[in-house]
This record gives sequence, structure tokens and C-alpha cells, in this order.
Amino acid sequence: MSKTLTKRYPAYGGEEPYLFLCFSEADAKRVLPLMERLCARGCRVWYALGRPESMDERRERAARMKGAALTVFYLSDAARADTDVKGAALAAQERGARMLCVDADEGDSALSFGLAESVPHLKARAYRSAAELEEALAHSEGFSQELIGSARLAPPSPLKKLALTLAALSVLVLLTAFAGGKLFGWFAPPIERSDTIAFTDTALRSAVRAAVGGGAITPESVAELASLRLSELPEDDSELALLPALKRLEIPQSKAAEALRLLDEGYVVALYGGSGK
Repeated sequence: MSKTLTKRYPAYGGEEPYLFLCFSEADAKRVLPLMERLCARGCRVWYALGRPESMDERRERAARMKGAALTVFYLSDAARADTDVKGAALAAQERGARMLCVDADEGDSALSFGLAESVPHLKARAYRSAAELEEALAHSEGFSQELIGSARLAPPSPLKKLALTLAALSVLVLLTAFAGGKLFGWFAPPIERSDTIAFTDTALRSAVRAAVGGGAITPESVAELASLRLSELPEDDSELALLPALKRLEIPQSKAAEALRLLDEGYVVALYGGSGK
């Protein structure tokens, strides 16, 4: 969980006023909700996890602790047993740092940890959520607007990234299918093998199929086809020329305005009700 915390909310490394959130690495999972709320508010938060690996890192940590505008201790059983957290508390008191303690449990909140009685405390259990605890912290003594910068939102988790990627792919597939169906007729009913006249317009092909009684579309079957009932106007009127005897077209009343071109082409146009009856 400590790796999740450091990846999602890296410790602040700038020079503007910041809050030092001091907690035991064992409490990383418990601290994460509070960290999320603080960063969402825009609070600059620095923290350190684990033992320093070198003297340079130890000196860097000591400098960052000393430079904090406010030090907040997350007090728990794990923190009481953590010598680094205790050391940070004592060092902060010695230099007179502004301090606040969040009591994560009902254990000893001062004496065993070494905190002076003057240090303010927030009882975590008195708040119903991390949002309420963070709100109380933001309005407590020592917390000031100088700690606030730009809100930091955590990057989406791997599962959320996967869900967003799958959603984007689904939309892409749907758009591709829609475009393919409209432009290239990918999902159009296949032309019957016995057809010898091929209509690329699916609506026109269906209308002709119905007009010849559902059989094969051939020059013989359409030779005397003089009237055709359409549910949609063909996108390409030139295919109507494949019906040599066609004189009359029945179209939905809602398509009347679009049918003027058919009149210009010499067809008799009859309108039928929008329901197709």
C-alpha cells in the first residue's frame, strides 16, 4: 500500500509552504483517504516512508521536516512503536514547530509518544468520514491558506484505466460498425446466389424482392414490374433503371419532399401513410 500511496500522491518537493504529514509506513492504507482529501483540496503535502538509505537522504529528510509550515502526526499503535515517527515528534517540539496530532485510535495520545500537552488533537473517530476529518484539519489552529496550491487528483488506478480503455474501444467499435454499415453496407443482407440483378441499395433490393414474391431477382422476374412500393428512397436513383417496366413508385408520405427528383425522372409518385398501410 505504501507504493500505491507514493505513486498516486508523490511527496511535495518544492519550496512553497507545505504540510509535513508524519505517519508510520504501516499506516499507509489508513492514511490514504486523508491524503486523497488533502491533495484534492490542493494542500502541499510532504512525507517520508521507510528508513533513509544514506546519510544524504537522512539530512534531506531532516531539512524537509524542519522546513514544514505545519507538522501533522497520525497517532496509532503502529506510530507509537515507530522510532522514526517518535523522533520526528520530539525534534519538531524542540524547534517549536507548529504541530497537530490526529488520534487514529483510543490509545495514549500524548505521554507515551512524547507530545506536550499543548499540542492540539483531532479525534479521528469523532468524524464519520475522511472528508469530515480533513475538513476539521483544514479549519484547525495552525492550518493556513499558505499551504494550499493547485488541487492534485490521483491518476486513475490500473483497473479504472482498463475500464476507460475498454469503454473507448467499445465506442470505437460501434462507430466503425455504424460507418461501415452506412458507407459500405457491411451488414446488408447478402445477395442471393440465384439473383442475376444486383442492387447495392438494401432498401431497394428488399422492395424488389417483395415485389417479385420473395424469389430470385432476374431480368425475367422484373420484366413486367411496373409499380414498386418503397419504405425508403434509394440513395442512388440510377439503380431504378434496372427495372425496365417501372413507371410508378409508392413512397411514405413523410418522404414527399425528397421525392421531387423522382417526378423529374419521369416516375409517377404515389404517397402512402407514415405507417406504411
